[in-house]
Amino acid sequence: MFEQVSEAIKQEIDRGHAPCCSIVCHGPKGQFIQCFGIEDIDRDRKIDRNTRFPMGCVTKMFISAAVFQLCVVEGINMESPIQKALYGIPAFADLEFAKYVSINDVLTHSIGITNNALKHYLLSHESSSTVVNVINDEFDILKFRKQYNYSSMPFVILQYVIEYITGMSWKSYIEKSIFQPAGIEKIAFIEEFDKGNQHNMALPYIRKEKRFIRGDLIIMESFDSGLGLVLNTDEIARLFAHNFLFTCDSFIKQACVPQRNTFGGLPFREVLYDFSSVCGNIMQIANEKILYHIGNYPGYSSFLGYCVNAKMYISIMTNVSNSLLPIVYALSLAENRDENVQKWNARFKFFDSFQQDRKRAKMKSIQSTDDYGIEGQYTNTIYPDVVISRDGNRVYIVINNKEYNLIRVGRDYYRTDLYDGIFLEIKVEGNDIVLSEHGIEGDNLIYKRKGVSKERLIHPFFNGAYRGLYRRYTVSAK
Repeated sequence: MFEQVSEAIKQEIDRGHAPCCSIVCHGPKGQFIQCFGIEDIDRDRKIDRNTRFPMGCVTKMFISAAVFQLCVVEGINMESPIQKALYGIPAFADLEFAKYVSINDVLTHSIGITNNALKHYLLSHESSSTVVNVINDEFDILKFRKQYNYSSMPFVILQYVIEYITGMSWKSYIEKSIFQPAGIEKIAFIEEFDKGNQHNMALPYIRKEKRFIRGDLIIMESFDSGLGLVLNTDEIARLFAHNFLFTCDSFIKQACVPQRNTFGGLPFREVLYDFSSVCGNIMQIANEKILYHIGNYPGYSSFLGYCVNAKMYISIMTNVSNSLLPIVYALSLAENRDENVQKWNARFKFFDSFQQDRKRAKMKSIQSTDDYGIEGQYTNTIYPDVVISRDGNRVYIVINNKEYNLIRVGRDYYRTDLYDGIFLEIKVEGNDIVLSEHGIEGDNLIYKRKGVSKERLIHPFFNGAYRGLYRRYTVSAK
């Protein structure tokens, strides 16, 4: 079975679906490891067991295991509000959310704050305390525990929980509690690679048709606890051999308890159900129950899961954005029947084609690079300022000192690609702009313009058929 799936993945890599891939499976019958492809296309550098991959949201599985273990050992009630369970943790003493939110709420994504790539980009270099204050400002008791709302931001809370209980940095504790027992003395986080330390790092790529374009290495150091772990194949193999999910006897039992419905996030009819869990997610496929987490980080895609009945760990990592390859072939391995490989091959081709078509369609609209007076600095009560500037015909927005070109797609309406398929939409409303991530409802961020009043003209596009419907008008700064 392993060999068949491995060969199927290799064929997809040869066909241009990802530059490289790492597979690790560990179960009662032993361990299977396979690495193939190119980690650096320009240098034709092949992947090996020491090649590192950012794990993205898979990081949360490790944080969850460590926090759960810590709470069991210390006798901490994971269901009680954090202020009560931790006797008024100083970092949260005056924060409203800590009166209600429990550790279990964070682990199961139940506090009501939704995930948004835009928020990550805005806060990527802010301090952990700033992120916690943003969480407090966004906390809404009316949304609390109402439904599953996936978000990386609340995992910053767990940093403070670990550090308050242990007196250690949360990274040191993760090393001590999970990695060192497996023989891994030191682990890496994405912020380290911002300093030019990219030794043995698979480079990030974006897939355009069947071509790969080198992407930027995006650093989101504020979200290390939810996104930042960087591992290689050998380290994952050691973790699996050590049975890392069982460092706490009760963790696996609690992780198998479905918490909140994820509303069918996986587009596979074979998945009978998909719920949140204290370790990430839990789903049922055929006769197998899988504890898992998917990791999507700009330029990388990964899957890490544990098949409860088969007692088998699965890890698949690639260096291309938003790839379905890890999850599709992980499910093929989880079904553990030879005849299903061909079926999952077909499923991958179908969904991959669908995904690529959707990406191509997103930016098809009326496009013009002309603006009509939106340049300026804009401020939000919670999030850092953004700046919109013009250089000739080029109009761009600056977020965290990084420039993103704006495309005008309608009257008072702009769009930019933050990263492969993650689109930021900007709507001008009088003197304000509204920032939103495409397709994410309820997460619009209103920014008010700073500075001098300026006259704005109706764009020539709205002459012709629309002549007479609009007039010249003036917007003054507040």
